[in-house]
Amino acid sequence: MKVLLRIGMLLAWLAFGTVAYGFLWSRHLDLFPSWPGWMAQLAYHVTQLNPTDTGTMEDLTVTYMVLVSFINVSLLTMIGWLVWRNRNRIAGPFCKRR
Repeated sequence: MKVLLRIGMLLAWLAFGTVAYGFLWSRHLDLFPSWPGWMAQLAYHVTQLNPTDTGTMEDLTVTYMVLVSFINVSLLTMIGWLVWRNRNRIAGPFCKRR
């Protein structure tokens, strides 16, 4: 049960973090890093997967922002988790032992 709860919380965090990151990014474009052109091409291919869909420019923009937001939130979450997991090893020599 604990494992299912942890997975559910992780998925909820990734969904919330992706939406929040995308929302902030759409409002403040100059504060966030830009990705290379291959990411835009990947978003274009994702929007063209459905042959009956016309794929407007708005769809491409939203797909690009969701894709980049998810990747950034996932990377930041993984880095934070690794730091949290190894915090005793990192701070070991600097901690006072009782």
